[in-house]
Amino acid sequence: FEDIKSNWIITYQIRKSEIQGIDNNSISDCHLSDIFKAWPILCSSRGHELISEDFKLEYPQIHESLSDWSAVFIKKWILFSDTIVSLRQSSVKDSHAKELLKHLDAAQLRGS
Repeated sequence: FEDIKSNWIITYQIRKSEIQGIDNNSISDCHLSDIFKAWPILCSSRGHELISEDFKLEYPQIHESLSDWSAVFIKKWILFSDTIVSLRQSSVKDSHAKELLKHLDAAQLRGS
């Protein structure tokens, strides 16, 4: 797959031109489904990596700023969910919901 990825990067400008409809053999007025039909490798299990490479080439500054996005999101999500759960724990009346909160507390104590 590394050879495919290398060639994908090399041919970026060709793909971009075709998608934007610059040359005569282009996918003009294309829809997203047309792009996937033109490059079926994007539908493979690792196709997302090729899309990511194109994004890096087109928007290098944005890609750099998003590189740690998932770690930041997870930290903020944990803070948010912990806050919501702690606020709601005192007001939960439903026995099933109370049981779910007990399981959540136990999982957090175990670190899972």
